[in-house]
Parts: sequence; structure tokens; C-alpha cells
Amino acid sequence: CLHLGQLQFQAVFSGEGEGSAVASDSGSRAALQAATVLLGLDEAELVKTLTVRTIVARDDTYEKKLTQIQASDARDALAKAIYGRIFDWIVRTINLSIQVDASQVRANIGVLDIFGFECFQQNSFEQLCINYTNETLQQQFNQYIFKMEQVEYQAEKIEWSFIEFPDNQDCLDLIENKVNGILAMVDDECRLPSSSDERLASRMYKALESHSRFMASAPQRRD
Repeated sequence: CLHLGQLQFQAVFSGEGEGSAVASDSGSRAALQAATVLLGLDEAELVKTLTVRTIVARDDTYEKKLTQIQASDARDALAKAIYGRIFDWIVRTINLSIQVDASQVRANIGVLDIFGFECFQQNSFEQLCINYTNETLQQQFNQYIFKMEQVEYQAEKIEWSFIEFPDNQDCLDLIENKVNGILAMVDDECRLPSSSDERLASRMYKALESHSRFMASAPQRRD
């Protein structure tokens, strides 16, 4: 992943329009060679994957050259996918290594660490996904620790003081609603050939204007 991140691209122009290629500087060439060796890939195939998009439409398959910016995005997406696979493998390997027969378990230690919702001056799609995960974990915690426990107390007629807690379900609905959720809108726009950031933003402003969790200042709407 680190070697992939060092890859730089340069624009290449031809009769078919703008394309891209791995930059000719020594740093990019060395990073490309190291990445292909470590990943066990053919160098030419890796370059093609990062600079050419293969589109399948019905029974036809055709290729479209990626611009310099698009190639950089493809590089980042590949690095993130590899990182995710490595992380999953590490977790799976650790879990397998510490598995023991249930009869040998004497005690359990549970650790819950939930990060708060983070909002930076510039937020990426990745940050939205991180925040969505955190909010989902918070809702899971609320569901099992507060909601279900208190329902059980009521059923068993146990005297207790009702615990008030912030319910973030409306925040989750804003992100994951299958019709007007943020992720659904992003999905829709990605499928359209004429999609753009401006079109996505405009759609969100119209559909979510009255949602209590959705806010956009006048300068944000203009920009």
C-alpha cells in the first residue's frame, strides 16, 4: 500500500483524448517495481488497471483511458482495498490463534471503544463512512444496553429509574435511507453518465432541507 501511494501519474494526450501513464521519474518507477514484486503482479497489467477503465455494457466490453486525476483516484482506491483485505486477514488470524475450547474459558473481558462523530474543515467520503460506522455502533450499543434491558425490566416488573439517552436513529436514517439517504443518492449519481459533484449536492439540498440533522450554510450551497 505504501509503495502504491508513491506512484505518480502524468497526462498523455492522443487522438482519443487525454489519458495517463505512470510518471517517468525514478521514484515512481521504483515504487511501481516494488509494488508489483510484493503483490506478485505483472507490471504491465497493474499499470493498465490503474490507467484504463474496463466498461461492460450488456454483451460489449470496451476500454476508456483514465485522466491523470482519475488514475490517481484508482491508485488510492486499490491501496484502500488492499489495506482492508490485509486488516481483515490480520483480525481473522488473531481470532483463530486465540480460539480455545469453551470449557477452558474462566473469564471474559469485554472492551467497547466508540469514537465520536468527527467533522473536519474538509471531509472526504471515507470520513462519512467512518462516521456512519461509529453511529451504527452507537445505535447497537443503545439497542442492547439501554432499550432492550429496560424493556426486560418492565416485563419483569423490576423497579428502576428510566435512563435517558440520545437516540441517533434519525442520524442513521439520514445516511442509510434507501430512498432519500445520502448513500443512496451517491449510489444513484455514480450510475449516471452525466453525474457531477454539483448535481449530487443540489439533490441533497432539495431532498434533505427539512431534515433536522442536515445543515448547509449559504456559502456551502454556493460553493
